[in-house]
Amino acid sequence: MVEAATRPCQPLPAPPPEAANPNWDAVAVSLTSQANAISIGAAALAVGALLGGIAWGRIIGRQAEREARQVAEQEVEKWIKDEGIPMLRREVAEFQQTFPRERPISEADVEAMVAAVGENGKEGFDGKE
Repeated sequence: MVEAATRPCQPLPAPPPEAANPNWDAVAVSLTSQANAISIGAAALAVGALLGGIAWGRIIGRQAEREARQVAEQEVEKWIKDEGIPMLRREVAEFQQTFPRERPISEADVEAMVAAVGENGKEGFDGKE
């Protein structure tokens, strides 16, 4: 009887510990959010890199064009001074030697030449019927 009376007062033996089940839904949501954050960040970096590349290309292009114009102007001025003017002088001298000045053709000579060409049938109604 003493045993029966004292039995309810004794602590119950602890049940064996159960293995905890992780909350797989929370893990899936967390990993999905992380993947979305990485992809949005990568897209933002790609857009930034694209805009930066376009801006850099335009800046470098304008600078190169400006420098090319300056160099071209200097080279053209140098060429004109060193080679262009002497070449033109040689060409003019050669032209004057090849085609010396002649007396101008008179009106009567021009009319005689035109009449001579017309007599041969090479002018006027040539080829026309």
